[in-house]
Amino acid sequence: MDSGIDRGKILSTLHTLEEAIARAAGRLEVLRGPLLEKRESLGLAAAIGRPLARKVVARGCHPPYPRVNLDGCAVDSSRVSRGSVLRVTARLRPGMEPVELVDRGGGCVWVDTGAPLPVGADAVVPLEELDVLGEGVVRLEAEPRRWTGVADPCSDAMEGSVVLGEGEVVTPEAVASLASAGVHSVEAGSRLRACVASVGDELRSLEECREGGGVCETNRLLARSRLEATGVEVVDLGIHPDRPETLPSLAAAARGSGCHILVTSGGSSVGLSDYALAGPEDIVVRGLAIRPGRPTTLSIVDGIPVYSLPGNPRSAGSAIDLFLLPSLAAAGLPVATVVPGMRAVLLAGVKPGRRLSYIPVAAVYCGGRLYAVPVSTESYMTVSWAAADGYIAVEPGKALEPGEEARVTIVRGVKRRLSIDYTGGLGGGGYRVTLAKPPHGKVVAEALARCPRLEAVVTEDAAGEMVEAGTPSGALEPLDQDIVVAVNRKCGNSIIAAPRVLEKSGWLSRAASRLGGEILYVDNVQSSARLAAHGYTCGAVTLKSLTPPGLRVASETRIRVYIARGWAEKGGSGEKQ
Repeated sequence: MDSGIDRGKILSTLHTLEEAIARAAGRLEVLRGPLLEKRESLGLAAAIGRPLARKVVARGCHPPYPRVNLDGCAVDSSRVSRGSVLRVTARLRPGMEPVELVDRGGGCVWVDTGAPLPVGADAVVPLEELDVLGEGVVRLEAEPRRWTGVADPCSDAMEGSVVLGEGEVVTPEAVASLASAGVHSVEAGSRLRACVASVGDELRSLEECREGGGVCETNRLLARSRLEATGVEVVDLGIHPDRPETLPSLAAAARGSGCHILVTSGGSSVGLSDYALAGPEDIVVRGLAIRPGRPTTLSIVDGIPVYSLPGNPRSAGSAIDLFLLPSLAAAGLPVATVVPGMRAVLLAGVKPGRRLSYIPVAAVYCGGRLYAVPVSTESYMTVSWAAADGYIAVEPGKALEPGEEARVTIVRGVKRRLSIDYTGGLGGGGYRVTLAKPPHGKVVAEALARCPRLEAVVTEDAAGEMVEAGTPSGALEPLDQDIVVAVNRKCGNSIIAAPRVLEKSGWLSRAASRLGGEILYVDNVQSSARLAAHGYTCGAVTLKSLTPPGLRVASETRIRVYIARGWAEKGGSGEKQ
């Protein structure tokens, strides 16, 4: 006897959560554009949960001066050593103007975290390495190391660097970053808008349930509550019967209500009255390899993404938390949700620490895989923190290498392309690639050439713009001489030098000569007087392209650099340690 069951609805092949989320994200990213069609200028608090309609750049340098990162005493490391007894000549707190270290051989300045580095000092000896002998007198219990406890000017963000890109979501963390960058208002798009409905002949509203009879409907309220809690605007379409025409009718209603997605509950299983699998032809995800939540479907009906959740409340809740919200976040849509345990390939390594560390990472989907790179690695870096999409946990004493897989907890939408305010290492093509700072970020290895065009690569041998694999070498203009790049491992700033143009480098030529060349071109851009007072010069370098083996570099890239005068004056190496 024929049971009447449609065998095409049987869930014979189930998707893992990671497979399902990746498949869904690839189809949902088209929704990012419509969210930017209606724009308005908003204060930072009002913009939370909305995508940016226009990129936001830092209005100034952050920090604007060499910043103290430790409580302790600021000293001239070339004039003192372990055992030196020093007189405290002044005290500096955050917000104060810098003072000069007047007695470099026998004095120090007491500094608090966040204060400007005194003029003439180049290191901070932390409190735990000081012996206070009396009022205003200390003894150094450790050898001071140059640049210890000091953050370089603009190491968090340079003037004009991108804080948040177009389409990225304004999160509470992003608000802190934007405020630190001097931004007070933004041009934002619309919130994500979702229609919700329940499907089932047996379902009754809460009011009807009081009178008895039928099954009290709960899933529509559950979906609405969870979506609204993540910042999504919700339109309630009510309860509808089990009919083949119900899903197309609801999709049309969702479109008419201005909704970007439709979430239904019920009708997603394989029963005779379940039509979620029978009607749509464009099914993106059909069944999840989880329990509860197995009969969950994502389909496209009349151009509207439709999430069909199970009718069982526990199953519906699992599908919302483990698939619906994570897939929206993975598509880079404005959804404030936490997605734990996502597996991602690291594009840059993480150094071991002394304690359990939670490192912010930027995450991007490419070719169906999730990639992550650490950002905002120092606690003072509040501007570059805006690039973070989540965190990875790093065990004490454990280092993570480029290419290694790590578990990422996503706390905001994942990027669809990489745009990173970070300098770190990435193995690729036999070179160790250093991710460039904005506005020329967007970096990944040649091996990921299927990703969108990625720009501004700095390697140990080269600097320039990476282009897609297969670009003819004849289309690139090589440099007539090699370029040498010295990377400041501490914050990512670089000296980029070429063995020519002596007259354009001035005092920089001595620093550059230690690297095998001279600065190609220097152009002061902002805050030069204030930075110069602290031994720094703010400049920019313009480079022609070159084509080292394994990389393709396009013509003409502009790179900002900050160079410490002390490297040349005090005989230091070309690279801070």
